[in-house]
Amino acid sequence: MSGKTQSINHYLVNRNWYLVDCPGYGYAKVSQAKRADWHRMTQQYFMRRGTLVDILLLVDASLPPKEADLAGAEWLLQRNLPLTLVFTKIDKAKQQQAGPAGNILAFRAGLQAAGLAVPAHFATSAAKKLGAQQLLQYLAQRRAHAAQQQQKLLQHSIS
Repeated sequence: MSGKTQSINHYLVNRNWYLVDCPGYGYAKVSQAKRADWHRMTQQYFMRRGTLVDILLLVDASLPPKEADLAGAEWLLQRNLPLTLVFTKIDKAKQQQAGPAGNILAFRAGLQAAGLAVPAHFATSAAKKLGAQQLLQYLAQRRAHAAQQQQKLLQHSIS
């Protein structure tokens, strides 16, 4: 079980903002009750965080879309929470039918079939160092925009 997130962990980045790692629903071998607890805890966290800038949903692109990944994305989108999809392992093909590109298309089609707009998304590979720079630039823009919005709200509340 080593390396599997089991609680909400906060990481201070550049003494400026937090990256928060929440428990997932994928590969950890835990009881259904424990998984349900994580699910509730994570949902409450997302719904109560007024300063939340973005939620990065990591999806393994080397596999066809998993129902849990689609359901998670749908839940977030239906609540208008800020969501960015991060497709990982684009350099690997575990199942030859579609490969990562086809799996990403299938995931996007699954969201569209549910009547949802496809959010911003990035294709990444840790092994080949692909997509990370673009994702970091995007996050910096999102954070800058959120800071501007916060400043406007503050100025409005003062006046």
